Amino acid sequence: MFEIVLEKIKSHKWETTGIIVGLLLFGILGLNHFGTHYKDDDLNINLEKKVSTITEKKVPMISHVKDKVSNQVTVDVKGAVNHPGVYSLPSQSRVTDAIKRAGGLSNLADSKSVNLAQKLQDETVVYVAQKGEKITVVEEEKANNIATQGNSKGKINLNKADLSSLQTISGVGAKRAQDILDYRDSQGGFKTIDDLKNVSGIGEKTLEKLRQDVTID
Repeated sequence: MFEIVLEKIKSHKWETTGIIVGLLLFGILGLNHFGTHYKDDDLNINLEKKVSTITEKKVPMISHVKDKVSNQVTVDVKGAVNHPGVYSLPSQSRVTDAIKRAGGLSNLADSKSVNLAQKLQDETVVYVAQKGEKITVVEEEKANNIATQGNSKGKINLNKADLSSLQTISGVGAKRAQDILDYRDSQGGFKTIDDLKNVSGIGEKTLEKLRQDVTID
């Protein structure tokens, strides 16, 4: 019986060899496909984990930056200081802190022209007058309530404000404040807030920024 089977195998040896080779190739390709598929899945899982980790790390950082920005105020320190400029300080800072950041008072500074204890507000001007400069002394009540030069809503009255009060308006420096006073004196006062467009250097965009901080009442 065994001899008969052996004879048949010998008579069909090429077919048998082909079948064996085919089975071997099928096995090799199958293993290769399985291995590649496994590696791809493993790679995808690792990538997903890395992306998730990076995202989780970035969210707290963005939140931290926002918190840091919201806890600061930015002010423009001008006048008789050693290093005038724009400075960012902690939100609880006072005028004295801003002046220190600007290098302190210069030898020509009139320390009575500013309220060193006043709390800073974002986007405002801290102006230090020189000795002998004609400027109204900023008292604590005036700093907080803007006295007769403003109204109950804290707006600056264009027809009553002096040079120092005008400079508390965001975007108004010493020169622009003086230009506003010169226009007011030459025209007998402001009839409307839109009259600010007639002041040198003030266009439509600047007017819109100033509108919320001023009044003529």
